[in-house]
Amino acid sequence: MISMIRILPLAVLLLAGSADTTLSQDAPPQPIGQFLSVRSPIDDSVIGRVRKVAQDLAIRTEKESKPSVLVLELAPGNSPIHQVQGLASLLSSARLSRVRTVAWIPKSVTGLTAVVALSCNEIVMHPDANLGDISRGEPLDEASRQFVQTLVEKRRNAKVNWPLARGMLDRNAEVIRATVTGEDKTVKSRVVGPGELQLIQKSNPKAVIEVSRIKDSDDLGLFSGEQARRLDILVTQTAETRSDVAAIYGLPARAMKEEKSSKGETIARLIKIDGPIEPMLHRFFNQQLARAISEKATVIIFEIDSPGGLLTLAETMANDIAALEERGIHTVAWIPREAISGAAIVALGCDDIYMHSEARIGDAAPIEMKEGMAFERAPEKVLSYTREVLRTLAEKKGRPPGLAEAMADKDLKVFRVVNPQTGEIQFKTEAELHAAKQEFGDRQLVAETREDNLLTVNGRQAHELQLAEPPVSGMEELKQRLGIPRAVELRAIERTWVDNVASMLSGGGAAFMLFFFGSILIYLELHTQVGLCGIGSAVCFTLFFWARWGGTAGWLELALFLLGLALVAIEIFLIPGFGVFGISGGLLVFIALVMASETMTGSPSFQGLQKFGAPTATLMGSLLTVIAVAAVISHYLPQLPLLRRIVLEPPGAGELAFDPQLVGSPDPTGLLNADHGLVGQVGGAISVLRPAGKAKIGDELVDVVSDGPFINPGTAIEVVRVEGNRVFVRETHETS
Repeated sequence: MISMIRILPLAVLLLAGSADTTLSQDAPPQPIGQFLSVRSPIDDSVIGRVRKVAQDLAIRTEKESKPSVLVLELAPGNSPIHQVQGLASLLSSARLSRVRTVAWIPKSVTGLTAVVALSCNEIVMHPDANLGDISRGEPLDEASRQFVQTLVEKRRNAKVNWPLARGMLDRNAEVIRATVTGEDKTVKSRVVGPGELQLIQKSNPKAVIEVSRIKDSDDLGLFSGEQARRLDILVTQTAETRSDVAAIYGLPARAMKEEKSSKGETIARLIKIDGPIEPMLHRFFNQQLARAISEKATVIIFEIDSPGGLLTLAETMANDIAALEERGIHTVAWIPREAISGAAIVALGCDDIYMHSEARIGDAAPIEMKEGMAFERAPEKVLSYTREVLRTLAEKKGRPPGLAEAMADKDLKVFRVVNPQTGEIQFKTEAELHAAKQEFGDRQLVAETREDNLLTVNGRQAHELQLAEPPVSGMEELKQRLGIPRAVELRAIERTWVDNVASMLSGGGAAFMLFFFGSILIYLELHTQVGLCGIGSAVCFTLFFWARWGGTAGWLELALFLLGLALVAIEIFLIPGFGVFGISGGLLVFIALVMASETMTGSPSFQGLQKFGAPTATLMGSLLTVIAVAAVISHYLPQLPLLRRIVLEPPGAGELAFDPQLVGSPDPTGLLNADHGLVGQVGGAISVLRPAGKAKIGDELVDVVSDGPFINPGTAIEVVRVEGNRVFVRETHETS
């Protein structure tokens, strides 16, 4: 009896082990796979990269006896026919027969790039994306058509045949679905053209043939994912995200992270992103990024230590970093202390995130400043947009999108679950669990996403949540992890005093002063025409644009500003008066300065326009100050002994200002009234008339305007007409 008691537990264990073995034997092995972005236009580097990854998968398939899947994410755009043929031939070759190739179409793909999709075993499309219109309205040459036909007839994709492909090539081709019910009640469905339909009808005279049109003549041969799925053509499945595609083929999350492969020597560059994310930091970032690319860097490390800043700039920086994968550049975020708010968004744009164990990342909720310097949560529209940005970046880089969203949404809960088929630990929101096509067992709430809490984690927690790599202690360990030789010294270029000056000049107070002095100096130049004031004004406005160049200011703002100045100059010098040119020019100058003071991103909205309130108020205040100061200057400047000889003033202004007997007389000298005989009088130019300047007529010094070409000093002039307070003259040979 005792022996039986001893044996029973052993038997139970053996049976349990046997059951587990049976289950493991029955469960199919998890596929190995890799996502790979294919940019347009396709070139040799793209083909080489696809070849290497595909061959690596084929080798692993053979060694590990596991199925493999290569997912090619095709980007919109067109490509040269010879490059398309090269990539399509590679994908349809016998050496890749053991690799399951999938074309993933998240956005519409037309032109020759669509042929690459047809060369894959399967196609997965976003429901709203389109695929087709291969010729883009221009017929392909016979050799190219023959290539596509040969490619399709290999029947790599059961959802594609030549009649369908022909309809995507030729807008005049018809595509028909013929459903044939034979005498034995068997039903067969085929996609055919008109010629093939006639052959079917002749060869099956007694069969019942139902005909439905897939594509009419003169259609582009363009099919959406939803339409293709409904018609049972082209696509195997539809999906909305990379994660959905990975779930369809049972691929682990790491398969979505594209591996970087570099040929030859590793060229590493370090770019620091420290302090608040503002226009000057963005400009510095752009400069250093362009420099690293020009130096053919294969690895770029972004050392991030920032509390955040402008979300629009952070999003732009993150997308610029994420796009580097198309260049084959491996991007790494190194966070020694913190990457909070917008800085977290920048980090999520990198391929890998490495953190110190005590560093922090998260809290990316958008906020707005209200009256009284109080901060409030941004409106739901802004929050939804930020969540979408975070989700998109996370999906692209193979991180849990729900956790990325939880950085911005304090009410979003994320659960830790285990995939029952693969045993993989995953992190999903309630909505993702409901949308999943499989049942998950017990779910555990991620503590950092509890109610009323924005996800903020340290380096250890970030690794546990699959947001970051295992923590590192410092740069030397990071270099070791990245395979960068210890002898390679990574030294980031710091922001110089020039960058600091530019940052100071980009502030609101500096903008007020630069606009004020620039405008006042223009006013003085028009009255003195000595040149120095004009140079000073040009310096002020040059500093204004220089301090913002590459951040909030660009070629558009500069072009509008210069156009505005040109219109004002036309009004002053060529078409005297105050009309459409002067008003339009002034408005363009003002609009250009406002635009140069703030970044315009996204679609126009009330919230988006609100941010232009501060720079508009600053410039309006400066403009009003200019008007007030100009009024004072116009009254007192002509009386200064030093400037009296060069300041242009109305005729008789000095006498009018200081002779009490002349007060109330609109024109005591009679010089401004054509009825008193000024027209026809002869005098001499005292200053250069270009076209405005000074002339002596009789015993009076008069402000005049040339009615023709510029007139040099000492030239005899004649009054031709008087309009208001403007005296128009032209060169004459008579002498006074």
